Amino acid sequence: MLSSVPLNIYRQAESFNLLRGFLFRNVVAAMFLENNNNLLHTAAKLAPPSQLYRIPGAALQMQREWQWFKAVESMVNLGIERRHNKDKLTPLDYFKENHKELRNNGEKWMKDTATSCSVVGALIVTIMFAAAFTVPGGNDQTSGHPIFLKEKLFRVFLISDAMSLFASTSSVLTFVGILTSRYVEDDFLYSLPTKLIIGLSALFLSIATMLIAFSSAMIIM
Repeated sequence: MLSSVPLNIYRQAESFNLLRGFLFRNVVAAMFLENNNNLLHTAAKLAPPSQLYRIPGAALQMQREWQWFKAVESMVNLGIERRHNKDKLTPLDYFKENHKELRNNGEKWMKDTATSCSVVGALIVTIMFAAAFTVPGGNDQTSGHPIFLKEKLFRVFLISDAMSLFASTSSVLTFVGILTSRYVEDDFLYSLPTKLIIGLSALFLSIATMLIAFSSAMIIM
């Protein structure tokens, strides 16, 4: 039964899942270990570097650590998460203490990524907004309509330009949401990774449609 301690420290997920199926899993979870720590305190320790370095980015490493802590917490009885160890720390307080540096690194990594992507997104917004009013071929002097209005490629240009503008705007707003986040532990679980994926996806879409708009404009010209 004490083998649950090293599997918790070294993040042996397969062994942990096996332990969850044991009849006496709550007895194991309630056992007191070194420094009056229980199993949840052990889960609150920082993973070894060999485990952390498998995941790129400090923010995603923080997400993985929080997922592991929540997984162990789901198998313990109510009340265990409020027990104190020798240093008068609950498992949650112990987790915050051990992951303070990783959380700060994750916040810096997220902010640096969001700042860089926001600059790119803002540039695309500026370019595509200007391109919408300086259409290829210009406008007819009498009617004011674009000269190539009836061309199919011109419609491709307009649609791709609009899509790029909306996608880049969405990405910038998403990255602003990342920059203004609270960066508490819970944010690293779902909120920040989801915003990052949405922002990057919207940015890649805006770049792709910008290239389509550029190509169609060149062919028209």
